[in-house]
Amino acid sequence: MRLFLAISHLAILATTACNQMPSRVSDATDESAEQQPFAYVRMPLALVTKEFLTASGFNRDHKKDDYYAFGYINHDTLASLASSDRAQITELDGELLASTDFDAKTLALLSEPVGKETFEDYHNYESMTDELQRLADTYSDIASLESAGKSVQGRELWVMKISDNAETDENEPKLLYIANMHGDEVVGRELMIYLTRQLLSEYAASDRIKTLVNNAQIYVMPSMNPDGFERRSRFNANNSDLNRNFPDFTSDPIDVPGTRQPETKAVMALHERHHFAHALNFHGGDVCFNMPWDTQANGRTAERFGDDPLMQSLARSYADANPTMKANTDGTFNQGVTYGYEWYEVNGGLQDWSSYYRRSFHATIELSYTKWPTADKLPAAWNENKESVLKYLEQGLYGIHLEVVDENGAQVEGVSVGISSATRSLTYETAFINRATLPGVQSLRLSKSGFQDLSVDLPAKDFSGTFSRVVMRR
Repeated sequence: MRLFLAISHLAILATTACNQMPSRVSDATDESAEQQPFAYVRMPLALVTKEFLTASGFNRDHKKDDYYAFGYINHDTLASLASSDRAQITELDGELLASTDFDAKTLALLSEPVGKETFEDYHNYESMTDELQRLADTYSDIASLESAGKSVQGRELWVMKISDNAETDENEPKLLYIANMHGDEVVGRELMIYLTRQLLSEYAASDRIKTLVNNAQIYVMPSMNPDGFERRSRFNANNSDLNRNFPDFTSDPIDVPGTRQPETKAVMALHERHHFAHALNFHGGDVCFNMPWDTQANGRTAERFGDDPLMQSLARSYADANPTMKANTDGTFNQGVTYGYEWYEVNGGLQDWSSYYRRSFHATIELSYTKWPTADKLPAAWNENKESVLKYLEQGLYGIHLEVVDENGAQVEGVSVGISSATRSLTYETAFINRATLPGVQSLRLSKSGFQDLSVDLPAKDFSGTFSRVVMRR
């Protein structure tokens, strides 16, 4: 979040904000604002060492700057730091931030006159729920609405499943989009509603959409943090950053829900029920495609994500279809694409947990430089990302598609599959395997305790409902 507030213009901007902010978004109350335990601060980059991060719990934000780092720190922790450290840290208008939560670019947008054309407001929890239920009812043959769990304050974590047999768990690639895990990063929340509408309303008339929906199971969670959205806060109602709350294979390598936040537990349970071949989670504050790893360096090939070549291809495809993203060459960004750790380290993130522990291709998309733009900016954001989000779903259909059986024709589950274009082997709980790959013929290595190892060459292709049957011998 980029927060530089011009106090002299506060009265004008506050009036403008009240007049122009969407009517369906509930404003944070003074009481909820006062309950926020975090200060938004600026400090020299030189101060942000691993030792300082460990001691302070500093939660760095996206803002790129040659000299300063920006982010969140607990008020009590800030007060307890050594005086030499505190002297270098500037709290950015804490009293003002508690009542506004707008960043500088949002304020600039709010001061601009809105055009005469009409536009759709943001959906608060009630209106989002109504819209998702309406869509599920209208398109009940290809849509099914379920709750992954409840937030701290009891709001449902809605997930829309879209498939030609929505009520059936078929042997098709499963694809997942999650947005709004930071409650004040809201563009993705609306874009997921737009995407859901498009997939459902265009299914009957569009061959492209029909092919996708008929051959995949698409899961869309518009808001992982509905409490944070209603409070206009990055954090959930327990003041936890959900994108620092997942098991981390370098710093918290115990992959169990434990005492994690209810929203985190819900998403972990969702991954227990389904293996998502491809996944994205959507944020705001910059415009880029962020690849794993976030939690460790990616400099040497051996350190990188085991399917890094394919992830690089997916990232390039997404960014190239988004003009604003492709134009981003600041800092570590290569035409809108970056490794997370080289941008800034994140431990406990959803992306790395899903990619490492749940065998997924999971990346993070930053959708807009402004975290909470005025609603009239949303159509432009959708137009810039529409092709990218559709292509990423379509690419989830591509790869090697196997049914593994023994010499008697009985299905074999729990097979580990390695491929020639990746360094990681993935184990599948089902005998039907959809393994994403780069194009071309792949040399596969299949192994399972009690069976002879099997090597086979197969060409990658789009999934169309059929599997190549391979036989493993005991």
